[in-house]
Amino acid sequence: MTWGRGSGLNLVATHRDRASADNLFHALGVQVDDLVCAPDGFARKPDPQMNLVLMERHGLDPSEVIAVGDRPIDIDAARSAGIEGLLLSSEPYPNTTTISSLTELLDRL
Repeated sequence: MTWGRGSGLNLVATHRDRASADNLFHALGVQVDDLVCAPDGFARKPDPQMNLVLMERHGLDPSEVIAVGDRPIDIDAARSAGIEGLLLSSEPYPNTTTISSLTELLDRL
């Protein structure tokens, strides 16, 4: 997931196929402003392509974006795109800012 600071955008870059991602967001009641899926022809993470496409589509500068992922390759993709990356995990990971809950983002937005 990628958030545009100040813009309030909820942008998602995922390896899931579009139907699976849409179903998951619907089941969770999550509102998504834009979605790119690797099966739609984008390079898979840790390649930064999906993050770069989302930023370009929405006119965002990497300094305006926070990326949150649940795997270290999500953070690698964010860093390669020049985005601050946060790992959503209950376990710490070396050289990575880790959060255990999305509510921890509120002070950063």
